[in-house]
Amino acid sequence: MNLIFFCVCIIHVFIWIYVVFAFVNKTASYYNLFYIIPIIYILHMLPFHILGKIKENIYKNKYKLKNENDKSFKILLFPTIHNWLKNIFKNSFFNPFSPQGMLILGAITSAWRLKNNFIIDL
Repeated sequence: MNLIFFCVCIIHVFIWIYVVFAFVNKTASYYNLFYIIPIIYILHMLPFHILGKIKENIYKNKYKLKNENDKSFKILLFPTIHNWLKNIFKNSFFNPFSPQGMLILGAITSAWRLKNNFIIDL
């Protein structure tokens, strides 16, 4: 397994973890709502996925986006959790755990966090 490919996968997962859980901290919520989510939104409007292209360039002809048979894909726990949650919400019109769904969830929770101080910052 290529170390660079694995690092890109880990970075990709951590970006989404940050987007979804930034509401825990008020400062992180601010950056998430006003910088991270708009940047990700703009990047998703491109005709290609930047991290997907990086992964594809590392593996050249062997890489297929969302190839669940790939060893590095199975090593990460996130796809297992993602599939489990996707099965729970299988009757939804759209998947709330798609990239767009996670952007919306991150925006809602970050905005809620900035408006309300129900969670005490450590």
